[in-house]
Amino acid sequence: MHKLFFLSLLFILILVHSISAQWEWAESDTFAFAQLTLSNPDNSPYANSPVRLVGTKKGQIFKGVTNNQGKVKIKVTYDDLYDVYCGKHRNYKQIIIRNVPYVTHSLKSYIYRHVVFTFAYKTYDGKPLVGEWVNVKGTKSDSIYTDTTDADGLAKFYMPLRDLYTISVKYKPNFRQVQAGERGQARTLMSTTFNWIGSKEKERRAAIADSIAKARQARILALIDSLGSDLTPDEFEKIGRYLDFDLYIPVVGNTDWIEKCIRFRAAAYQEQLDKDKDFFEKQKKIILASLLRIQKKMGHKIVVTDVTCSMNPYQEQVLIWHALNTVEGKTNTYLFFNDGDGRANSTKEIGKTGGLHFCQGNVDDLVTVIEALGKSVMCSGDSPENDIEALLAAQNKSRKYDEIILIADNFSPMRDYSLMTELKVPIRIILCGVEANFKGSLPSEVNEEYLDLAYITGGSVHTITEDIWDLNKAVDGGKLKINGVEYKLENGRFTRISKL
Repeated sequence: MHKLFFLSLLFILILVHSISAQWEWAESDTFAFAQLTLSNPDNSPYANSPVRLVGTKKGQIFKGVTNNQGKVKIKVTYDDLYDVYCGKHRNYKQIIIRNVPYVTHSLKSYIYRHVVFTFAYKTYDGKPLVGEWVNVKGTKSDSIYTDTTDADGLAKFYMPLRDLYTISVKYKPNFRQVQAGERGQARTLMSTTFNWIGSKEKERRAAIADSIAKARQARILALIDSLGSDLTPDEFEKIGRYLDFDLYIPVVGNTDWIEKCIRFRAAAYQEQLDKDKDFFEKQKKIILASLLRIQKKMGHKIVVTDVTCSMNPYQEQVLIWHALNTVEGKTNTYLFFNDGDGRANSTKEIGKTGGLHFCQGNVDDLVTVIEALGKSVMCSGDSPENDIEALLAAQNKSRKYDEIILIADNFSPMRDYSLMTELKVPIRIILCGVEANFKGSLPSEVNEEYLDLAYITGGSVHTITEDIWDLNKAVDGGKLKINGVEYKLENGRFTRISKL
């Protein structure tokens, strides 16, 4: 019995000595391990990506690369507090490595503290806008996040906190900002809803306006051709009075005939104006009505006109205005633009699309203007137009112009909207198409891009009966009403807010 006890005691002493020997560290045993499990903000593994551990006491740096599960084990010096860097992002957590060697310390986290931002894109009736491009850009970080709306009209973004983000969609750049503030959580949820018509509807409207204009032009040209080359201006006017549509003078073909018709119609219009100062408004002659109302407020100016196919019905009004302008010795300056002189859409560059044609003519030299306009008219091939490129060319042509008048297609988007801030003179915008209605095919709302243009340049917008001055005095959050439709200024951009 005593012998058994003695042997047991001896075994325990040997075991204790053996264990003690294992915990007698050598001076070189000063390392431990950091086991990290890292996830991206969308909960996918931070896979096959770099990780750095930077000691806050000693400044030592240790590196590793995660596996396809987002895991990595890094050998580090113990007795330090480490900052964790996942690529360019500093993790919101630190890992403590105590002064015990060989021990593995674990950390599980997202690679950075973030916001889950949901953007809901809806029509004014609350229907989802599907397949729409959405862009979100950080102000501080300059990072860009892009997504496409799903079947519910939603786009989702995972972004760092502590930044101000600017939202853009196609044809509505930088229309809203959202602040992703620090809330002390690994994940913050944010959302916003934007109601608009969407890019597809905007392009559909432009295509309809273009198709209607082409059909009207073809109908009028066919009528003129059927009546023969000896058709007089008087006969042309009489035929127009019996038709159920506006028989405008197409700027195509024989220059001499066009000039006679323009002068004949200008004289008839002058007689009507002498009787009724609102004649142009009643006849829905948008260019003539606007120019007549604002001419006394205009200084030295140049008239910039969209002459793509959608503007065919309006070209005669420019010529009639020139014919009506009877100030002796006065010279009018025009710039006609057509978005590239028929070049392929794939070759059009913002600010370098081309198709710009200058013309100067005395009031008694109508032929020069007719020929310049006739040579400039051309279909552009797609809906956006190079309005700003044309305006910049007009601005740079001569510094003597105090103001620029833009005669624009209300339904066409601007190809070069992003260049707008380079304009340094007020732009007076006459919007063609708002007054037309096209027998209910298109709404009578103003293209907000032109409101933005007037706001940014200190210009104005003119419709068939309204002149909207001093748009640059609008304040963020302010509202205005045009043609009974309400618009709101947000982040320096106008957006329609009322249903039609």
